[in-house]
Amino acid sequence: METRSGYVHIVAETNVVSGAFLHYVLDDIERAGIRPQGQYLKLILEVVAPEIAVSPMQALDVFRRAVKLGLRGAQVAYVISGRPWSITAALIEKIARQQGLHLRFFVHRDSALSWLNAADEAGRIA
Repeated sequence: METRSGYVHIVAETNVVSGAFLHYVLDDIERAGIRPQGQYLKLILEVVAPEIAVSPMQALDVFRRAVKLGLRGAQVAYVISGRPWSITAALIEKIARQQGLHLRFFVHRDSALSWLNAADEAGRIA
């Protein structure tokens, strides 16, 4: 995890993206204290994993915890690497929006960074 100009960059590798893995990522975010309450966060999360095993209920649980950690309103670009696009991505994006997180999936880092840089706190929730 590193803070760059305007955003936080996290790169992780796992065999399977699961609810437990996503909670592990939240543990790292919590320990690092990367978002003091009330500040807008732009985050790029690059995950290299050949498989995904996250149910909608597990995703909801992760997003609820993220909100409790103060990430409500954060803009998260999730770069998928090491596997094909999953149709689950659109559902997970919708669940994230319902919880107040602005999450989008990408297959290329450049597209993710363009999206992060184009937004000027447009999704901020005060």
